[in-house]
Amino acid sequence: MQTRTVRLATLPIQGFLVYLFCANIFAQTRVVNLPLSYGAIDAQGFGIQITLLTLQLLVILVMSVIIKRLGPTGPATKPD
Repeated sequence: MQTRTVRLATLPIQGFLVYLFCANIFAQTRVVNLPLSYGAIDAQGFGIQITLLTLQLLVILVMSVIIKRLGPTGPATKPD
């Protein structure tokens, strides 16, 4: 139950980071300007993309560490 709660809590964060990543890619290629997009080019745009990817990786790593610390919390089964 606790691992499910952790996953459900981190999904909106991960979804928002994916949105920012996609919005910035679209803004850099000048396809469309979405809200919260930053249409920087060259080194500044690259830095923004790397920062967003790093934040996504950190969210996934923190979620996996928390789930491992909580341990298996699956439904208990009775031995036959």
